[in-house]
Amino acid sequence: MQYFESMTCHFGEQKGIILNNKKLIVLITGGSQGLGLELVKILQRKGCTVIIIDIIKPANDILSHKNIFFYSCDISNLFQIQKLHIIIKHRHGPVMILINNAGIQKLSSLKDMENEDIDKIMKVNLFGTYLITSTFLNDFLVQSQGMIINVASILGCISPARLSTYCASKGGQIAFHKCVTNYIKEVNKQNNIKLTTLLVCTGRINTSLFKDVNTPSHILAPDICPTKLAKQIIHIIETGDANNLKGPYYTNLISVINNLNWPYRKIIKNISGMNNSTLI
Repeated sequence: MQYFESMTCHFGEQKGIILNNKKLIVLITGGSQGLGLELVKILQRKGCTVIIIDIIKPANDILSHKNIFFYSCDISNLFQIQKLHIIIKHRHGPVMILINNAGIQKLSSLKDMENEDIDKIMKVNLFGTYLITSTFLNDFLVQSQGMIINVASILGCISPARLSTYCASKGGQIAFHKCVTNYIKEVNKQNNIKLTTLLVCTGRINTSLFKDVNTPSHILAPDICPTKLAKQIIHIIETGDANNLKGPYYTNLISVINNLNWPYRKIIKNISGMNNSTLI
């Protein structure tokens, strides 16, 4: 099954953003590898200014492009974010598109997970998204336009074994995205501005983040190609024709599964091999 054939989009009313403009600033957290890096490559070719925030420095060939800039920052540290916000506004201008993509995970049972690992995962995946968004939000409101994208996970809606902390952080990110979206809708209505949001909520992306997680079924739950997903996200940015991006197809069934009683959910998890995919 091809990725784009199994992707579901819920359409909105806003028009997209033209990316072939070096004055347009795009900020991506976790942009040095994986999905974030694929987004950086496409945005670089489009011609806009791309700012990577990460604790890992991108490869030199990425930084050789004149419209790509890298800043090392711990997104769980509010002081670092506030300082970086000032630097970016001074050197580049206000951010037009914010992509909250950074994420970490660790396989462990609920009772064996170390407190410092819980703290780190929650801070990066959830608090980092919150702090970055709240720090840069006023710039969007002043510009009266822009887009905030949150790369969450379908695991924020249903949890396999040994990923409880990651799933909790992504569930929180999904809830936070809904809060931001509702706030922006109200602001748009009152002030007639064009600020939009996009929630990316997919299955397993074929990147190093989940290199230790097996795919339970390549037919029912095929891996997501990061390059194809990045292209789909860019398409939505340019067209504005969606506010919620899911895939593969099984992600549309999760809400139905979650409404079942626990014994039936357990049976589905066992049949699908979901829990076995995260064996240590």
